Amino acid sequence: MSNVIELNTWRKSKEGYLEQRESFNTSVPVSFMYGEKTNELFRTMKLLGTKDLSSIEVLREEIEEQKESIKKGHDEEGGEINTDVIFPGGEDEFIVCKEGIFHWDWDIEDYEYYGQANGYVQKKTVTMLKNLDINLGSEYIRLNRGTSFLLDGEYISYDDQNQPVIMLVIKALGCIPISIQYDKKKVQISQVDFAIVNYLDIEEIK
Repeated sequence: MSNVIELNTWRKSKEGYLEQRESFNTSVPVSFMYGEKTNELFRTMKLLGTKDLSSIEVLREEIEEQKESIKKGHDEEGGEINTDVIFPGGEDEFIVCKEGIFHWDWDIEDYEYYGQANGYVQKKTVTMLKNLDINLGSEYIRLNRGTSFLLDGEYISYDDQNQPVIMLVIKALGCIPISIQYDKKKVQISQVDFAIVNYLDIEEIK
């Protein structure tokens, strides 16, 4: 009987632990790396399958090739190199490889392991095709061309002529959402894949 009680207690504690773990799940924007060789590497924000993801070792090899080209003063095709700076992938973003999620760390000049993805979810983003100035009452902010934001919602508003206009609610990670008017000449809506990660499984990037 005591074994049954202990088993039931274990089941309840395990269920509670799993529920607690689920509460720590969050989705983060990532880029997916593909290519078996350094000259085949490319990134995309759309998941094209996990089987053909690049190995992190291919990215590390590409960094070593950059360093070697800097020493020689030219790349493999003979083009002159006038910089002593390497350009790693994952410097300002998380990248997904076969081994998991990584981020470039300048302190160690290497890719730092961040954790494993517990799945992926599709979300919409809004990318600025032109610089866009937004009036926030007492101040203006500029949304620079090429920057992307998470699409948090949509609604209908009316302009001064009482004509309906589509408004997009956008936000950057950790920022307050703002609304902008939809104009296909100024913004582009895309569907991308975010990685689902668990705070209990990942190491904090300092």
